[in-house]
Amino acid sequence: MQFRKLFILLFSILLSNIFLFARNPKQLAEVTDTIKSIYLPPLRKVIADSVINYGKLFLNTPYQYGACGISNFDCSGFTSHVFRNFGYNLNRSSSAQAQQFPSIDKKEIKPGDLVFFNGRSRNGRVGHVGIVTEAHQGGDFDFIHASVSGGVIVSNSSENYYQRRYVKAARVL
Repeated sequence: MQFRKLFILLFSILLSNIFLFARNPKQLAEVTDTIKSIYLPPLRKVIADSVINYGKLFLNTPYQYGACGISNFDCSGFTSHVFRNFGYNLNRSSSAQAQQFPSIDKKEIKPGDLVFFNGRSRNGRVGHVGIVTEAHQGGDFDFIHASVSGGVIVSNSSENYYQRRYVKAARVL
């Protein structure tokens, strides 16, 4: 909660200074674009790292279908709980989360992105979701998720089970 308040305060100070010093709309657009290119990537990384570290606090928490609390999670309950802590409201089901955010190419995956997989039936429909913890060259990645068999764990996309079921990735941050 304090992180959000500090971020909002600093961002509002930054924006007010932009409006004070920009003399016309074109200059304002140039300044805004410069600020976005300088400050947003590092800020995204800081938030992504915080999301991942918060998620890791729940490692080994048991899986329970339909659960979204701190003592038990299902996959989408876990992702929505973690992101809610940082002010992002994710839809409740994995399939709804898959439609909520813009898709990204597998080779563009970054820590903090959501990754979606087929459910057990492998019918092409999303049935599982996790949060990328680390992206590797070539498109492989590690992700934290609530698995039926192990509760909250970190897995790798190159594991046969997940490699065959990968559907898409999406960017929240």
